[in-house]
Amino acid sequence: MGFIMSKPEIKQKAIRLRGSGCSVKQIAKLLGVSQSSASLWARGVEISEAGREKLKHSQINGREKAGETNTRRRLAREREVESDCTVLRVKSKISRNEAKLFLSLLYWGEGSKTTNRVVMMNSDPEMIKTFANLLRKGFQVDERKVRGLLHLHSYHDRKKMINFWSACSGVEKSKIAIYNKQESGITKKPDYKGCFAFRYGDVLTLHEIMLIIERFKKAVYN
Repeated sequence: MGFIMSKPEIKQKAIRLRGSGCSVKQIAKLLGVSQSSASLWARGVEISEAGREKLKHSQINGREKAGETNTRRRLAREREVESDCTVLRVKSKISRNEAKLFLSLLYWGEGSKTTNRVVMMNSDPEMIKTFANLLRKGFQVDERKVRGLLHLHSYHDRKKMINFWSACSGVEKSKIAIYNKQESGITKKPDYKGCFAFRYGDVLTLHEIMLIIERFKKAVYN
């Protein structure tokens, strides 16, 4: 028959373990008691220098393991979402009408609705590239009516930024104008490439985009 410790003996053991640098969770597991009891007994116990170092490493390892566990769980959930999501899974290309719909939804959220031309302004190159590609896929774009307006700070390399945004948007470099932004006093952002406005001077295209937005709203509301 094994030796069974009394409650006072268990408490004293818990105090010694705490002093040697054991965590509350470790004490509870070693002594077979609840964490609330272990926490109560460990409260206020003076921990040795070696124990503090041990506890510190234990806490670091615990956080790392918890982080790894959370990462595995997140990746598993993401794989499950990817497996269940069928949207555009088997499509390598989108139709003209789909391009018009996707562009219109993007324009509803980000585009200008107060002008008589199509204007999409954003600092995200992927956003501008996506918008420009959708516009050209969905509509018969007259490239003579396409322009760009680039908002830059004094610290930007003008030529470099024009080349960059021209490649993103497909707008000819000669058709990109520069707007010099007033300095705000805020420290410059190393990766900030300014803000680009894609402009297409065709009121009928704008009218169709707004029409698609209205039709989409009615379809969703009904």
